[in-house]
Amino acid sequence: MKESPRPFLPLVATFILGLLALTLTAPVSHAQVDEDRIARETRSATSISSSDSDTIRRFVDRQFEAINAGDLVAAQRARRALLNIFEEQGAVSIAFRIEFARITQDRIAAMVRGDDVQAAVTALHLAGKCGTQDLINGPLTSGIRDSRAAVRSAAASGLREVFLGAGDTAARRAQAQQAIEMLAAALAAEQDAVTAGAIASSLARSVGTPFHGFAAETIAPAQNTLARSLRQKQDSINAWVPALQFATSIQFRRLIDPSAQNSPTFHRSVIEANLSTLALISERALDDDATPLNPQNIDQFAELVTASNQTALLATAALTSTSPGRAELADAFRRSATNDNPAPFREAFGRLIDRTAAAAGLTPGDFR
Repeated sequence: MKESPRPFLPLVATFILGLLALTLTAPVSHAQVDEDRIARETRSATSISSSDSDTIRRFVDRQFEAINAGDLVAAQRARRALLNIFEEQGAVSIAFRIEFARITQDRIAAMVRGDDVQAAVTALHLAGKCGTQDLINGPLTSGIRDSRAAVRSAAASGLREVFLGAGDTAARRAQAQQAIEMLAAALAAEQDAVTAGAIASSLARSVGTPFHGFAAETIAPAQNTLARSLRQKQDSINAWVPALQFATSIQFRRLIDPSAQNSPTFHRSVIEANLSTLALISERALDDDATPLNPQNIDQFAELVTASNQTALLATAALTSTSPGRAELADAFRRSATNDNPAPFREAFGRLIDRTAAAAGLTPGDFR
């Protein structure tokens, strides 16, 4: 049988070869961009050309115009496009980060000040991804002090990105420590339990980074301040458990790190913070006027009691070069909470105070 002619195949081949030739011979530019992204070559460029800068500006203009246009779907897409710049595969260079921050910082600041909470949240995430000094001192500082809880939580996430993205230069290390100090100060002053949990969770991301030790040293006095202030309030403390748990875990993980070199000052601070936390539980969770705890509440408090008990014992052992001994408070707390009788916990807590407070130079009566 005679084969049917296929005259279109040579034409298709010619077209494909011609297209490849045009593609391979076209000049490569970092400035290539589509509507919702910037090319990886631009994002990873070690130096930003004027053409690259124009590309970044056009992209930024387009996204911010969409955010402000009143179309909710378009605004959400634009916010996602801005954040994707830092989350897409491939590292973002320092040069790109600095140029992106320079172009966006005034708009970021305006969004944080504005009434649109979702826009402010996006702006603070961007500020953290850029992590420049102007954005730390400006939008991130105002954000962590904002009257809106959602904005403070977003600022905490942004400050977390500052220390997670810090490089090995002295300037970036200083910025990371500044971000951690800002988070710890915010935790100590926070009036909303959920936001406090978000702040402490952000600080907990320091574990496993070069800034874990600094975070542990910084959060211990913040936890002490927070626990002491909560002892003066009449509201339920149930919602504050996650924040206190995160804070304690940062210190505990530091104490069990075999490579850590912790100071006596740190050990004393840890003991004080965790005794204050246990005193808070003794006074407020087991108070005669407190709302009875349900089984879930009891489990949550028992986990915090265990963590604070172990952490205080480990810090005391390190300070006095002795064995930490057995943590007995969790069982005592469960007996007290289940039977609506604070005596078992308070007796066991009293023994812990006698063992740890004097060793740290603290006044035992401050925790009873």
